[in-house]
Amino acid sequence: MTPLRRWNATPLALAALTVTTLMLAACTPGHTLRPGSPVGRWGDADDHEAHLTLEEDGTALGHDGCNSFGGQWDLVNGTVIFDDMYTTLVACPGDEYWLGGMDSAVVIGDALHVLDDEGHEIGVLPRSAAD
Repeated sequence: MTPLRRWNATPLALAALTVTTLMLAACTPGHTLRPGSPVGRWGDADDHEAHLTLEEDGTALGHDGCNSFGGQWDLVNGTVIFDDMYTTLVACPGDEYWLGGMDSAVVIGDALHVLDDEGHEIGVLPRSAAD
């Protein structure tokens, strides 16, 4: 697995990432949800709270409540595997931002159970009602 890569973002780079993410979300066609499918939005419907969107084309985009992140995902034997992930590095004191430690995930019912690189569950995101 490729570890989560971190980069120092300038305000201009952060603005460009935010605009690009919003434009992609606005242009993305609807998708068909299948029971147990990881495709869709997971977590809070508020864009400033923890959420993760898994697109049909293998794109993963999200926000941990402080930093934006993205990369690729693939489904291998029922497990979502994240690869080539990147994140912004905005300093947000006083809160825990656990999505930065994600390595894989499993859909169980209407919840995405997020795992770290050792296979330990680090959090759960419910399927978004907005999806």
